[in-house]
Amino acid sequence: MGEIAVRQAILHGLVAAGFVEALLCAWRIRRARTRLGFWVLALAFPFLVLPSLLVLAPFRSTDRFAAGWALFASARWNAVRLAGIGVDTMVFGLLGLAGTLLFLRDVVPFVVAAVRGGREDDVPHAAPSPALTGLVDELASRMHAPVPATVVLHTDAPVLFVRGVARQALVVSDGVLARLTAGQLRAAVAHELAHVRLHDPLAGWALMTARLVMFWNPAVQLMARAIVQEMEHRADAAAAALTDARTFAGALRALASLSNPAETASHVSRRIELLAERLHHAQIAARVTLVLAGSPAPRFARTRLAVVGATLGVFVFFVV
Repeated sequence: MGEIAVRQAILHGLVAAGFVEALLCAWRIRRARTRLGFWVLALAFPFLVLPSLLVLAPFRSTDRFAAGWALFASARWNAVRLAGIGVDTMVFGLLGLAGTLLFLRDVVPFVVAAVRGGREDDVPHAAPSPALTGLVDELASRMHAPVPATVVLHTDAPVLFVRGVARQALVVSDGVLARLTAGQLRAAVAHELAHVRLHDPLAGWALMTARLVMFWNPAVQLMARAIVQEMEHRADAAAAALTDARTFAGALRALASLSNPAETASHVSRRIELLAERLHHAQIAARVTLVLAGSPAPRFARTRLAVVGATLGVFVFFVV
């Protein structure tokens, strides 16, 4: 039963992720809040729908069901063997390896950031100015968000994020405060407060827990990444609506320009950092384009979500 559950979790995740991605592209849905709902729905299939099917319909795992009713039965592929190994076993082994590598690729920076957050006392702090605390209070009130504590780090490094779950804090560096205009700072702080209002720090930890539980499932790793990306786009939209789209786009560009690869002795390390920097700037450019273009709410979004959920539920019932 354990091996069956692992294989079906990967299959159901891949089917749900592929189906949702295809529909989002076909329907040209750009609104982050709507896209987020679809990705959360897809993520529910390996975590909630599959366990329900395994408990309520155990006959799905029988050879009779696979032979007579299943639309896709992965075990059939083990009849084809390469170097004495069944194709089914080989494919799922590679998928499990891919999922593990994707998890490790993201969990290491996540843990490092958490450890660094716990060592903020090692970095000199500066008292937040009355103007900064006033800005945070005003924006939090307008956004109906809890007012986080304000922590100013005395460093030129580009630091601006929200940390904490029960007690949030807005962490910002002197380097950011010195280089952003008043309008850009207002827009950037609004983005972070949108994360506070929407409980995104808590959602981030929940997603990392989900990724840990199914670290071997590549579909779960990719869907969790998509959810994090849509949470960023949702906060972008909230900040642009509260301030100004062009000003917020300018803040994104300014913050991206503050981050530069450090000089390293290793040529290989330097090339990797440059590649990461290019990818980062490409992501910022995509966010800027989306903010400036706007993202109107699609028609019948909830109805579409319900139909997609029902259709996927019926389909994965026959995927074993």
